[in-house]
Amino acid sequence: MINPIFEQLKTIVLPSLEHYKEDLTKHDFNTLQNYKGKFLYSWRNTGTNFLKLENDFKSYFNDKVLSTHKESELKEIYKKEIVWITHEMNNKGFLYFDGATLKRVTREQAKQLHASHIDNIIYLYEQSKKRNLINF
Repeated sequence: MINPIFEQLKTIVLPSLEHYKEDLTKHDFNTLQNYKGKFLYSWRNTGTNFLKLENDFKSYFNDKVLSTHKESELKEIYKKEIVWITHEMNNKGFLYFDGATLKRVTREQAKQLHASHIDNIIYLYEQSKKRNLINF
């Protein structure tokens, strides 16, 4: 079954790709087969970037990263992931999927959406830690 969000991405992005079209047609397609959440997306003539906006910052990382980094380091790594989307020199187009609708956004809007998302995720994580401490 064809994913309607992928079809929208393909319509918007594919005409602009001169190289690394498989970023979209293979990698992003496969990502969207398994991921249904919010994301930020950007592209340039030489490829795409797909940044999942996970519901919890720890779900963003694999077990190896989780076991080798302190919690404060994970927060900083996650905050810096926006660089892949908003790199000043390369990416020209930006999209945001809010879980229902794919929307064009500016570079600045992408940065703001990511910052807001990070603040919310860290806040929720800190609240869950407090609840767990109270339960012990």
